[in-house]
Amino acid sequence: MARLSHLIAGYAAALQVPPNTVNNVAAVMRLSKLLTTGPRGPGAPHMAPTDATNLLLGVMYDAPQEAAGVNVPRLRDAELVSCRGNIGFDYGGGTAKGPPPHSCFARAGSPYRLGDVLDAMLDELVRFGDLDEEPEEGTDAALWTYATNISFSVTRPGHRAELFIDSTSVHWHLSFAWPDPEYPVRRAAELARGEMPSHSLAHLGPHMASTRMIGDAELQGIADALRGQRMPEGPAELEDFQPAYDPAPAAAA
Repeated sequence: MARLSHLIAGYAAALQVPPNTVNNVAAVMRLSKLLTTGPRGPGAPHMAPTDATNLLLGVMYDAPQEAAGVNVPRLRDAELVSCRGNIGFDYGGGTAKGPPPHSCFARAGSPYRLGDVLDAMLDELVRFGDLDEEPEEGTDAALWTYATNISFSVTRPGHRAELFIDSTSVHWHLSFAWPDPEYPVRRAAELARGEMPSHSLAHLGPHMASTRMIGDAELQGIADALRGQRMPEGPAELEDFQPAYDPAPAAAA
């Protein structure tokens, strides 16, 4: 696996952002204990999917870089508020019918939160890449290992995110939102003043709202950076492919 310096370079290339931007966000996150820390140089620790997810969220959330220590944990804790697919499944939005039917949305009973889902996605992409083919019947392979299109967006303010996963037969739309604990008090005060309630999940600030979106090419570039090497081309090369990667505890369970 890659060390932080290589991961920073990989993010800059994959997301087309200046290396200094990624480096500054990473520095803030190291101080906030959101990245694996250790000695510098050859003895620096290897990064894991959680590190990759945290750095991705820190770079994508369009806010002052010094606020990454607050924004990243909120995004990681953003709850799955709706999950819809073209197979007649509708979770959330007041019509919940139980948890999402695909195990890749959570591992080993972990909650359906944005950080958990992105950790699992990057873990699978590191191991298997974008196979772009349907799994064998009866298997429960992760959706993103055979997706034909993936897009992921983060919206500020509000600590919200949207994840779209398309394959040749299944289309999913997952929405995540951080449950602002201050909202009930703020809403009650607004109603008492006769004002229109602000958005229930908005983290209000002086900045204009913005949305940043990336696709499967950028996610694959991040996975390549985390793996420390590019994904092989073609099925023949994939058969013998052994990524330089230590299994994440949740994935190995």
